[in-house]
Amino acid sequence: MIAVAGISYYSAGFDMLAKYAGLAEEAASGNSISGAFTGIVWVSTCNRVEIYADIPVHCRKRAERLMLQQFGLTEKTEGFYIYTEDEAILHLLKVAAGLDSAVTGEDQVLGQLKLAYKNAVTANLTSPWLNRIFHKAFETGKSIRNLTDINKGHQSIASIAVALAGSFVTEYPAESSNGVLILGAGETGALVAEILVNKGFSNISIWNRSTIKARKLAVKLGLNVVTTDQLEHSYRTSSVVMVAIRNKEPLLNYGAERTAPSAKRLVVDLSMPFQVADTAENANNYVYNLSHIAAIRKETLEKRKEAIDDAMQLIWSAMSELATWKEDQWIGKTLQQWKLLMQQLKERQVRDYAEKHPEVDSATLSRFGEELSANILRQLAWSIRQQQKDGADWNKWSKLLANVEPYEQLN
Repeated sequence: MIAVAGISYYSAGFDMLAKYAGLAEEAASGNSISGAFTGIVWVSTCNRVEIYADIPVHCRKRAERLMLQQFGLTEKTEGFYIYTEDEAILHLLKVAAGLDSAVTGEDQVLGQLKLAYKNAVTANLTSPWLNRIFHKAFETGKSIRNLTDINKGHQSIASIAVALAGSFVTEYPAESSNGVLILGAGETGALVAEILVNKGFSNISIWNRSTIKARKLAVKLGLNVVTTDQLEHSYRTSSVVMVAIRNKEPLLNYGAERTAPSAKRLVVDLSMPFQVADTAENANNYVYNLSHIAAIRKETLEKRKEAIDDAMQLIWSAMSELATWKEDQWIGKTLQQWKLLMQQLKERQVRDYAEKHPEVDSATLSRFGEELSANILRQLAWSIRQQQKDGADWNKWSKLLANVEPYEQLN
């Protein structure tokens, strides 16, 4: 039985989540697995702590008790959730797709799942069934992000601001070499600077009231530091300006034209209250503020929500493939069981016949028995495959054959 038990920020809050985060890390770092489980994978992130398990039991209540014991609990408390079988697999597929995240479709969770699974594999804690499920989750999560709009667009203020800058330099390639000016080295300014660097922007300058703070960030990210004396000139020469400061009075004349005639400029005001007045916008000066960014964010969220139906179609398809694969395992189990039965039967019959007919070559008789057993197994495999194609209840028949008692126990 596949099961998942866990707790998340959304189900219980950060305080409760923090209580169990250390437990998951300790358990995941171990190199052994309890005999109660065939395989386990611990997942611990800033938003969730979960254990996925392959349990050799068929009783749901017993499985739930085993899962709760991993958290030191005897009963399910508020905020905890437990899913088994199809519900557990569905939960993992939704997590991998980003449908169970605060930001729908976010990419980070897929990497976190992969790391958790890799740690479990390294410690030899997984099972073939868990391996199959997690690989399918990774494949489905990737397909959903490639084939739907679930992760299209940006959600954070800083990422939207950088996306606007990217669109601007794409539309006006001539402005791409004129540099980016960031006003403010606080949390927002620093995050914007980091994303800009990661996105390949160059010639980035930063100004801050505290030159020391600006220099510290500049050293870290490879930026240019602009002093207050240089600020006006830097503003007039920069093609992209990010404003992330709090000033009672405007720091600059944001409507001032660029030094080059008819040169374009993008100004993104990330401040609250706004630092850049609407009047600063003109034919060559494009101004965005937090109101515009909120509208972009809302539109992105709506598009992602519309993509949920498409994502769920891919998830249901993955569920169907996993169900088919699991049913196919009964064929292997059936043939394996019957191979053992035929081996036991052959050995007994050959032994009994040789005792009654000592003149017969036992080696030849044994080879004949092996060939006969192999032919019977091939016929059985063919019959099961035909039932799989033509019979609605083929899997029930296969499971029944797989549970036949060993020959020695019947005699």
